[in-house]
Amino acid sequence: MRVFIPELYIWTDLEWGFIMTEELKAELERVKNRKMTPAEIEEQRISFVYGNAPKDDNGTKETVKKSLEML
Repeated sequence: MRVFIPELYIWTDLEWGFIMTEELKAELERVKNRKMTPAEIEEQRISFVYGNAPKDDNGTKETVKKSLEML
C-alpha cells in the first residue's frame, strides 16, 4: 500500500516505513537531547494508560487522569 504524506511531500511504502528526509534528520538532531517537562511527562502517562485500556472500556482521558491522581 502506498500513501502520500503531504507534510513530507513524499510517497512511501508502509510495508517498509517512512523515508528519512534531510529535513526530518535535522529536526530529530535538533530535539534529540530535549528533556520533557513534568506536564508533558504527565500527559504522556495519561495517553499511555488511555491507549492501553481495553477497547470495551468506556473511560475517557479525563477519567484516566482522575484515577491516576488517586494513586
